[in-house]
Amino acid sequence: MKIELKNIRVNESFSEETMCFKADIFINGKKIGYAKNDGRGGCTNYNVYNSNNRHVLREAEAYAKTLPKISNPYGEPFDSNLEWVIDLAIEKHLTEKNRASFNRKLKKAMESKFCIGEPNGDSYRTVGWKGFTLAQMVERNRLSVQMNLTNLRKQLKGNEVILNDNLYELGLR
Repeated sequence: MKIELKNIRVNESFSEETMCFKADIFINGKKIGYAKNDGRGGCTNYNVYNSNNRHVLREAEAYAKTLPKISNPYGEPFDSNLEWVIDLAIEKHLTEKNRASFNRKLKKAMESKFCIGEPNGDSYRTVGWKGFTLAQMVERNRLSVQMNLTNLRKQLKGNEVILNDNLYELGLR
């Protein structure tokens, strides 16, 4: 059985203890209901749009109970249920959304700065020139930029790397 959430709308500003959201529930590709949480620490609620689909929702509930146990934040395992399937799908959606936003910001920063961080990390720092893109700086003085990059590599700590994926096209090594 395939349980999916679509049309997910999250309102983080209204989230107090749990994530405030609304989403449509699709089971085996068919929109049958909705899920929502008001963000005040209560359970996630779900229901069907049409009472003719109530049996499909019950089948999804039964299926969710057959899934492997889930560990809570304290590492204690407990039985799966449809509410947790929904909550984990929301968590995955937010993680993917945040990662995509992070990658867009990182890509933009790479245009004008050297970006330093751990591969697949969730933060980075930058070194660059105010008012100039890397391409402009390379055009003005490639040797100086290359020397800065070489010195920067010597200062990397731990698992840090230069994250820029545009160095080769700029003629930097």
